[in-house]
Amino acid sequence: MHFEPGSFRDPAGRVFYHAGRVYRTLATSADTDTADSPLRRVLDDAPAGFWDARIVPADQSITSNPVFAQVAAQSTAPTHASLGTLTTLVVEQPLLPLVSYPSEWSFEMLRDAALLTLQIESDLLDRGLSLKDATAFNIAFDGSRPVHFDCHSVERHTTKGLWPAYGQFCRSLLIPLLVWSHRKIDPRPLLLTGLAEISLHDGARLLGMRNAMRKGVLAHVLLPSLLDRMMSGKKAQTSGAVARIEPPLEHLKKTITKLAELIKNLPNPQAKNGRSDWSDCVKTCTYSSEETKQKAEFVSAALTAFQPDSVIDLGCNTGFFSRLAATHATKVIAADLDPACVDRVYQQAKNDPAQRSRVFPLVLDFSRPTPAVGWSLTERKDALSRIKCDAFLALAVVHHLRISGIPVAEIARGLSQIAPKGVLEWVGPADPMVQELNAFRKLDLHDLEWEPFVAVVAQFFVIQEVLRIENKHRALLRVGRLDADVATRSRV
Repeated sequence: MHFEPGSFRDPAGRVFYHAGRVYRTLATSADTDTADSPLRRVLDDAPAGFWDARIVPADQSITSNPVFAQVAAQSTAPTHASLGTLTTLVVEQPLLPLVSYPSEWSFEMLRDAALLTLQIESDLLDRGLSLKDATAFNIAFDGSRPVHFDCHSVERHTTKGLWPAYGQFCRSLLIPLLVWSHRKIDPRPLLLTGLAEISLHDGARLLGMRNAMRKGVLAHVLLPSLLDRMMSGKKAQTSGAVARIEPPLEHLKKTITKLAELIKNLPNPQAKNGRSDWSDCVKTCTYSSEETKQKAEFVSAALTAFQPDSVIDLGCNTGFFSRLAATHATKVIAADLDPACVDRVYQQAKNDPAQRSRVFPLVLDFSRPTPAVGWSLTERKDALSRIKCDAFLALAVVHHLRISGIPVAEIARGLSQIAPKGVLEWVGPADPMVQELNAFRKLDLHDLEWEPFVAVVAQFFVIQEVLRIENKHRALLRVGRLDADVATRSRV
């Protein structure tokens, strides 16, 4: 049993794992005492898009666990003070196969996360409830389907004041989308360092007055930023005045509807000409249709031999091999450093019922994976610890990593840490694509030559099968990690 490190920020209850399942503690008995409590109501009749949750009795193995008792004793927040006496009930939720963060989402994923938040807020308002926070961290992707999992963020709606989570919604979802769409500035690095938020003032500086006439910028970013600066030092008086405002419920619902329309109509910044630098690589690569078929058959045969539950497709590009892998595995991480490629994979998967629950799109630069961030570097886990799978596909990606300056030995070592087996594609220095990429760098690519490449790979993997592509400086290798291969043979 262990607690989720980052859940200490939630005053309503801690998240913990026990026997392969995930739970949330209930911080106050008021959450469960009456059938009319917000938590009871949202669990009994959850809005569409809410991740499954149910209140269950906590068995003795949980309540008597010393880890739980220790955390309860050390809790200092008032809502946690009586945690030790409230362990008879907990909220159980399904365990997500992959947890990704907003800094790893494509534009369309971020858009859908924002729209889901607004949809749930609208549904809750119809029931006399509301979201008290609207961080993007409350959204996760179950495959290619966004879900809202923070059942503790629901509270009773009061007629006083505005939507309490409006400011956080803007910082976490609206401003990043506006910056990405109108300025074509990728906000993901800012979302990483800002723990999924871009401040109001940073958003105003990034958008600037030249974007003031674009829909939503003036009303939701520039004017609020100006007012915030003007009211600096007077926020206590201002908050009291705001609390006395009692807008009609219909006014709030119209505001939510207008926000949703604004976000739906934002132009995708990467949709110009329908492609990005690498999103048409399948069409422009040197493979013929017959060779592409040969490659797909090799990969399919390898996956059949592996029988994996989970696969990561590094450099997924248009997602062709991710979709192929999804016919062999229940979880496929489709990872690429190009958000436009991930957008394409995401749109295809979410519109295909057979793929929607299996394909997990992820914007990931394998040469610079997402680091651990937050308090004591424990709030949000690093990418490498989250993307471990049973098998990997590294197709037409090794030479890109090599040209970026990473030796083949380091690439092979990194792959061996992600999965114990996989398919590697070798693209030699004489390949036209490699020569084009290396034209200005003029790197010594000796370890990309066939024999040195195989020798380096053999330091980390057993090479189980090789397919050389005729008349090409390319080959496919089915490999198994040395220790995994030995373990397999010993069982046999």
